[in-house]
Amino acid sequence: MKISLSFILYFLIFFLSSCSINQSIDKNDYELNINLQTSNKNRELIIETLLKENIKFSVNFNLKESPILDDSLINSNLQYFCKSFIESQYEVIETSIFNLKEKKVLTIYSDDFKNKVNTLKIKYPNNLYVNLSKNDYKSEIEDILEVSNSYKRYSFVNNLDKNVNINHSPRVRDDIDSIFFLVNYESAKAIIPIFNSYTSSIKFYSTSEVFHDADEVRKLIDFENTFIPLPKDLVLKMSSIESGNIKQSIERLMILDFLTIEEIYQRNLFSEEVNLNTGFKKVKKNQCIDRDLPLWKISNDVIANQI
Repeated sequence: MKISLSFILYFLIFFLSSCSINQSIDKNDYELNINLQTSNKNRELIIETLLKENIKFSVNFNLKESPILDDSLINSNLQYFCKSFIESQYEVIETSIFNLKEKKVLTIYSDDFKNKVNTLKIKYPNNLYVNLSKNDYKSEIEDILEVSNSYKRYSFVNNLDKNVNINHSPRVRDDIDSIFFLVNYESAKAIIPIFNSYTSSIKFYSTSEVFHDADEVRKLIDFENTFIPLPKDLVLKMSSIESGNIKQSIERLMILDFLTIEEIYQRNLFSEEVNLNTGFKKVKKNQCIDRDLPLWKISNDVIANQI
């Protein structure tokens, strides 16, 4: 009879609720001690990662005075970071595009992100914010970019003389410098390709939330030309992890970061530069860690080479 990994992990979690467990797999004598309060999902991820990485460890999830790790890892600072993974991405985008003076930023958002958009409206009131209705994305986007006006002008001129063939490429409005997409995966994979078909002069931005629900990295092709505050190397790592979707792959890598920083603290390795999944960082004792998130442009060539 085959026993699933999930069954084994849940058994371990049940056992660890009453005592600590020691796994002597690593060749060295160092033992990583984990005392933490968190959800069953994160407990499973922690145990699975420790076993996979051949780390000798003891762990206790039952101490009430131990730190709390939020269930939503992408919205948690993991105890050691200054901001959550998503907050860090927002900061990069805001710094990059919302301080422009001559042109506007167009934010396209879905209902899931209304609270975030309300915050942006207060901070940057002179920009554009549009909630697409899902009824007819193509027509709405043509109106937003004023492509529909360009078509009307072409139709008018073309009707003046039917004997003349006019080559027409619709012109988009020129007061928008960037588009910030705050939409879920289902909406994004329909919206972004339409915007891409009309303009190459406007830069696209989004957080990784735009593709969290995609089930494989190759689906990022739908968001070609979009800048994401994400290390390109992380895409390669995500593609090598078996999970239900990209968000779960990222969470597994974040747990590995968490355990790496735990080891730095417990072994007093602060003088060494560490290769976290968000980039090379030097962890300083009793100082929160700022993620170094470069803007990475999704492209067909890059995705093809990463998979």
